[in-house]
Amino acid sequence: VLFAAVGISEIFLMKKQILVSFNFLLALLATLTWTVPDSFFKVFPSNITKLGVFYGIIMLFLTWTVLSKNKTTFDDVGVYILAALYIGIGFHYMAAIRAYPQNGLALLGCVFVVVWSTDIGAYMIGRKIGKHKLWPVISPNK
Repeated sequence: VLFAAVGISEIFLMKKQILVSFNFLLALLATLTWTVPDSFFKVFPSNITKLGVFYGIIMLFLTWTVLSKNKTTFDDVGVYILAALYIGIGFHYMAAIRAYPQNGLALLGCVFVVVWSTDIGAYMIGRKIGKHKLWPVISPNK
């Protein structure tokens, strides 16, 4: 949950948005809706689901675009919602892999090793035999 909160704050920093705002609060809630375990929602009545809470947050975001007199745009809301899905669901499944009863920690470690290895391998191969930079604006050295 803490890493997910850091992740959504990074999105706000990339968009040059302030972290102490209603937008950030809603984006954080949307992210945490997906990040927290499913068992968290069992304390609520059965008609309150993770998806229902997420839709409610989207409606609050869209209402806020009107109430803020378009200081928060639809484009901003789209970025925040997609970021909440990307970060929240990613960390949810990372925790789910870790909680797997048989070797969950080893499986999660394997996932990280594979991702890091492919990234490092692509970087090293690109440095040795690559002639053209892939996307210099995003990553100047790759």
